[in-house]
Amino acid sequence: MPSPRPLLLVAGFLGAGKTSLIRSLLAQLQRRGIKADVILNDIANANIDAASINPDHAASISPLAASCACCESLEDARFLCHLKCAERVLSIC
Repeated sequence: MPSPRPLLLVAGFLGAGKTSLIRSLLAQLQRRGIKADVILNDIANANIDAASINPDHAASISPLAASCACCESLEDARFLCHLKCAERVLSIC
């Protein structure tokens, strides 16, 4: 069984630098031989942010668009977590 991967949750206001932080963290993790599964949530268009992330730095990139993952898309976010990393997820509350 593969070892669990760390989970990072990044939230913040529009223009706060969340995507830049994620790109930087993914590059640092990749230099250490770690690839993360990324789920991007954006009410407007998560595909724009997903396209700006280097696919070589992530195990997978899944946009979750047109809703808020902490409200109406919570079930979609949980489903993506299970789908992308079912063998590594210990638990999702």
